[in-house]
Amino acid sequence: NSKREIFVDSTADSSPLVADIYPNPTHDKINIVLKKSETDDTESESIFFLYDLSGKEIYRMRTSSLQMQIDVSGLDEGKYLLKILRGNKSKSYNIIKIK
Repeated sequence: NSKREIFVDSTADSSPLVADIYPNPTHDKINIVLKKSETDDTESESIFFLYDLSGKEIYRMRTSSLQMQIDVSGLDEGKYLLKILRGNKSKSYNIIKIK
């Protein structure tokens, strides 16, 4: 029984997906501004998902824009999960909806 170590070279695209999310907590709208990285493909599309804490998808938008606004005014007060996919990167953010 021998152990094997596997190394994965991730230097090809090591820059993380970074976004400004504001205001958070929010009453009605969430503004999202993705930071463009040097390795980012300008033609890349982003997909934005918003989930409630039970995991139910309540919003999805696909866009090539680096800026996005989501209207959450009709949602109940509480915590939500915003997931952003762009190229081979993804990042999740906690969003708090207040009255």
